[in-house]
Amino acid sequence: MVIGGAGFLGRQLCRLLTESGRDVLCVARRRPEGWAGALADPAELIRLDDAFAEVYLVAAVVPYGRMNAFSLEMNRANVALPLEVVERFARARLVYASSVSVYGQPLCRPIAEDHPFNNPSAYALSKLAGETVVRAHANHAVLRLPSLYGPGMTPTTFLPAIIRQARQTGRITLLGDGARRQDYLHVRDAAAMLAAAGSSGAVGVFNAVSGVAVSNLEVARTVAELAGGAEIVFSGEDATPSCVYAAGKWQAAFSIRPSVALADGLRELMAHD
Repeated sequence: MVIGGAGFLGRQLCRLLTESGRDVLCVARRRPEGWAGALADPAELIRLDDAFAEVYLVAAVVPYGRMNAFSLEMNRANVALPLEVVERFARARLVYASSVSVYGQPLCRPIAEDHPFNNPSAYALSKLAGETVVRAHANHAVLRLPSLYGPGMTPTTFLPAIIRQARQTGRITLLGDGARRQDYLHVRDAAAMLAAAGSSGAVGVFNAVSGVAVSNLEVARTVAELAGGAEIVFSGEDATPSCVYAAGKWQAAFSIRPSVALADGLRELMAHD
């Protein structure tokens, strides 16, 4: 069962699990585009039998642009829903898609799973509460995912924004000097890592990351080249810290590694834009 199967990550996960031979129930308020398999509304969760081998919880509310705003909608999706799932499906292998945002402001780099939680946002606190609930489940894996990208991603985020700039104006504007680094993970790799966690017996919290931090300037140069030579300019200051994550715990527990190179993923994203 994939809860949140109509979302950006959920669609990829449903497709991957089906292609691997699993019988998949997609739980979503609407039928995902191209999905011909079994579908259930989230309101039906309370009536479903605890007969699933694997339950993937990838549904979430991410308040883009308002990450420090609490809301009942976010609380229901990120805290109350995990509690309902843990209580309802005690026999299943439970895999929870969390976020590296739970760490808040980095105190050291790379950030490993035991890094302190330092001033996380309201959204991050809701995901951390969801993690705490899921960790009460006897057979769980919590995957802290970094910045996901790929066709169908949220159009207001950094990568789609600079792609639009490059195409529409021939110029990409970066804050500061572009030195800030971020870990990018293609959505197909994220789905593959979730599926690997579902078929494993490893219990715990894992940074499901690429393990490679790329600067905004490096990303902009790749986009500029793919767009045919856009100019890169700089403006103001970028106070956002670089985020570099340790992948050692994941690598020790699972054999799967991210396979989509950032340049290839950006080329695909631009082809679908």
